[in-house]
Amino acid sequence: MKNLIKNLIKIYMDKYNVNNDNLIAEFMGYTIRIMHDTSSYGHGGASYRYCKDGVTTNAVYYSKSWEWLMDVVEQIEKTEYGSCVNGFCTSITDSWCYISNVHEMDTQVEFKSMVGLGISKKEAVYNLVLEFINWYNILIIK
Repeated sequence: MKNLIKNLIKIYMDKYNVNNDNLIAEFMGYTIRIMHDTSSYGHGGASYRYCKDGVTTNAVYYSKSWEWLMDVVEQIEKTEYGSCVNGFCTSITDSWCYISNVHEMDTQVEFKSMVGLGISKKEAVYNLVLEFINWYNILIIK
C-alpha cells in the first residue's frame, strides 16, 4: 500500500512538472505539439515535441536542470513591462529568491520565494519563475 501511494504521488508530480515545464517552454518561445496522448485512457500521459528556432526536442528540463532554469531567469531579466524597458531584476540568495522591477515606481512588481523548510533553492527559483510567468500571461491576455 505504501509503495502504491508513493507511485501515485510520483505520477501526479511528474504530470504537474510536465504541465509547468510546458508553461515555461511557451514563455521561452517554444511551440508545443502533442505527439501521443494516452492520459484519457488512464495510461501514462501525453508525449510532446518542442520546436524553437528550427530545432526540435522531445523534452524540456526546467524542473530538473539549473542550466535550463537559469535561461528562464535571464529571459525574465530581459522582459519589458509598462515603462520598465530595462527588464526585471532577479536575486537568488541562501534564504530568498526575488524578481522585481524596483526602479519603476509607477508599475512596481515584486515576487518572492523563500528557501528552506524543505524547499531547495532550485525549487524556490522554479516556483518563483512559474508565479512570474502566470502573472505575465494574465497581463498579455488583457
